[in-house]
Amino acid sequence: MATPYQEDPQKMELLSILDEQVELLAKEGRPDLARFLDSLESHSLTPSEEVLSLRAEYGRERVSQYLV
Repeated sequence: MATPYQEDPQKMELLSILDEQVELLAKEGRPDLARFLDSLESHSLTPSEEVLSLRAEYGRERVSQYLV
């Protein structure tokens, strides 16, 4: 019997993307935000405008950490 996630291709793709990030976290001690956002956008899981907004928001946050 398939779970609700297995019946929804977008949810399965999202789980695959998250799995990749968890593997990176376990191996390297950190996820890869750029790769995560690229994956969301390339698989059409998140609108490009939202990905652009996330890149801008988290990019500034990352830079501002080093300026304080």
